[in-house]
Amino acid sequence: GKIGPASVGMQSDMMQLLDHHNPSVRKYAADTLGEFHEDAADAIPRLRELISDPHLEVRQSAITAIGKIRINASESIPEITRTLKDRAWSVRQASIEALANIAPDDPRSIQAFNICLQDERGKVRQTAIDALGQSSITPESSMELLIDRLSDKYPSIRLGASRLISRTPSLGRKYLSLILEKLDSDNENTRQATAQTLGMLGGFAEEAIRPLLSHIDDPDPETRQAVRFALGQIGQPMEKHLPELVSILSDPSPERRLAAVETLSSLKEFSSTAIGHLLNHLNDKDSLVRQAVEKTLKRLQQSPSS
Repeated sequence: GKIGPASVGMQSDMMQLLDHHNPSVRKYAADTLGEFHEDAADAIPRLRELISDPHLEVRQSAITAIGKIRINASESIPEITRTLKDRAWSVRQASIEALANIAPDDPRSIQAFNICLQDERGKVRQTAIDALGQSSITPESSMELLIDRLSDKYPSIRLGASRLISRTPSLGRKYLSLILEKLDSDNENTRQATAQTLGMLGGFAEEAIRPLLSHIDDPDPETRQAVRFALGQIGQPMEKHLPELVSILSDPSPERRLAAVETLSSLKEFSSTAIGHLLNHLNDKDSLVRQAVEKTLKRLQQSPSS
């Protein structure tokens, strides 16, 4: 946190120590100035010079301090973005975090985040996701890269990408065709993340209803759950597709029929319609389907919408 009213004398001492021959002292001075936050705005020009210091610990501390001070720090963006090629990961991470603190909506910052989204190292991609999360809106220039991250091997990155894609629903709808391509991935984690994203988009994902219906019996149970969540979140636009879902109750495959019952269970908004159709399937020849029908009827009949 901020250390109260800044001591002009102490700041002056720290700024002089930024020129010290010992890199540990320079690092200490940069760290201390960063803790003064906006009160140390006068130190920005000198800290900018340390971004190219030969010692990585000094570079990292200078960048972090600039990110904490923030005032007058936007002038440092060109130098900070250049350090994204620094050989030390700690310096690159400090740069991404500083850009997120200084000006997350600045096109130069967003360009830097986008570069990091494509990095082969997961921790770089995660830091970029976190940085974009600090911007006020999801930049359109990041959308295709974020959709690619729905296939990331790390769950936290997939979830972060889902949240960023759905944060601006109208933009998500614009890129819906690209998102839907991920729904047919061979990887169950990608399919699950895609279905979750479509659910987060809610009614803006109306055009995804039919593709989602084709995945209600996905071989992966978590994906099936995400698909049911998505169809439930899309809401009212789902009404005109109910006949398609109901028709699956008569499918020859018991797995498909069971999936249709479980999906109807998640559509409480249309419980009265669902109940009427489910009553006709209480005598399904498959015991698992019959049990699911009975369970779903009880659940829907208790729903306020029924």
